Amino acid sequence: MTIQEAVKKAIVIHGYITVPEAYGDMRIWPTRTHCNFIVDGFNAKQHPQYGEYGWMPTANDLMRDDWLVIEENLLPSQ
Repeated sequence: MTIQEAVKKAIVIHGYITVPEAYGDMRIWPTRTHCNFIVDGFNAKQHPQYGEYGWMPTANDLMRDDWLVIEENLLPSQ
């Protein structure tokens, strides 16, 4: 699904979004705050680029159509 579809669904279910190659390692929490998107997970720093104000998606991130929505905590204990 597109990032727009994934974010809309994630907000409704209080879930997260991710991409197939990061599934289980990293999740992105879309917020309605100044933090924009909050990235967490075991390998979060290896996947998306993020800065002072949360994750800042690239044009390629925005054009992807393989975004996933996750509800459950799939991350390993840290």
